Amino acid sequence: MALGFPVHIGWSFWILPVLVALERPTPNLIIEWVGVVFFSILLHELGHALAYRRYGSPARIELWQFGGLTYGRVPRYRMQDIIISLAGPVPPLLFIGIPAYLLHHAEVFERGTFASQFLLDVWWVNLVWSIVNLLPVLPLDGGRVVDKWFGRKPARIASIITGVLAAIALLTVLKQYGDSTLIFLALLAAGFNAYILYKESSLDLRGAVGYMEAPGGMRMGGSRSTYDEQLADKPTKRGRKAKKRKLQAVPSGPDPKEPEAWTALEKGDVAKADKIVKRLKAGASPVVVGAVLARQGKSAAAVAAYATGILLGHPVPPIGDAIMAEAGLAGQVADWITSTDQADGYATLSRLHIRLQGEGHAAAAAEVGEVRAGLSIGAEAGRVWYETACSWAQAGDHARALKGLRASVELAFASADMVRLEPSFAGLHGDPEFVRILASLG
Repeated sequence: MALGFPVHIGWSFWILPVLVALERPTPNLIIEWVGVVFFSILLHELGHALAYRRYGSPARIELWQFGGLTYGRVPRYRMQDIIISLAGPVPPLLFIGIPAYLLHHAEVFERGTFASQFLLDVWWVNLVWSIVNLLPVLPLDGGRVVDKWFGRKPARIASIITGVLAAIALLTVLKQYGDSTLIFLALLAAGFNAYILYKESSLDLRGAVGYMEAPGGMRMGGSRSTYDEQLADKPTKRGRKAKKRKLQAVPSGPDPKEPEAWTALEKGDVAKADKIVKRLKAGASPVVVGAVLARQGKSAAAVAAYATGILLGHPVPPIGDAIMAEAGLAGQVADWITSTDQADGYATLSRLHIRLQGEGHAAAAAEVGEVRAGLSIGAEAGRVWYETACSWAQAGDHARALKGLRASVELAFASADMVRLEPSFAGLHGDPEFVRILASLG
């Protein structure tokens, strides 16, 4: 526990600090470095956690092999999300990193002493790492700010450019710090975001038209490979050009008139929403199509439409999530997403789980969480089972909450303090099985 927040420290957290410290000449300096890294990263995560608390959300912290993560409910407003992201790196930068840097360079302690080395490590970790964290690179905090303010695609592009520029700077301007490890990490960040940008762009599905054509459901359009095959259907150059113009005329995003359909659904006027969607044809987002189909009781078609829209990155308004949750389709949508796009499906499910939880659809969030847990391994599986147990507990399904909690305990994620102080489990404290699980944790 730290400041009232549950903290889970995975054994893998210690690997990187210890490996870096092994080059140090004495055990004291090794312990000092590991301690500075631990408390600095914990302070960073506490900044996020306190910001979550400020906006009314409980939070918990997990320290793992690449640093730390803080979990809380998705904030209601974009600016709150940005503040939560900045609350991690900015305070250590301003109140620890810069003062420690100034003190060290003022030589308040004699160079070569333990105190001088301690001050050097404090400013290096809190100043340099905070600056790195503020770079516009996903998944760092600076990248999250760009993502929330400008959108996912600009954030990916900024990440690629920043990673390449950082690698060039390390090779040229900062030769003394430009070792191969840092250059590799910069290029890795650029390459990772380039790959994800390509994957996200490949989900354009310009041929995904005619959702309402089948009376019993929907006809799914093709991916880009299908699009290329359609172009090849015409043997003549003139015919291929005509077909290409026709397909490129299909809108790739929601029609500006789509909000009228959502308004109709909010008012319970499914017939009107259906008419609007049919009038929009290919201009309607698969998400609104799925919502209409769900209200009409066409579950299978609704699941396919919802999953397609979510994979395309189309916005899902709260009423869209509410309809999916009320129809009990969240788990099926999650299954469809992972079976359709195994590469990015897991990350998509993570965002869907957090969003449903933040909007108060605990049971739907838990259904998505169970699909996520089935795809996870090791410590990650333990964390996801814990989140799922919290969701089921909030939904009032104690049996499934206890099942998820047991799975998390078996995977060595949940700790006694974490479980005891988890607000979601308040209603379980009198349950004999919960008492047994807590006792097993010591």
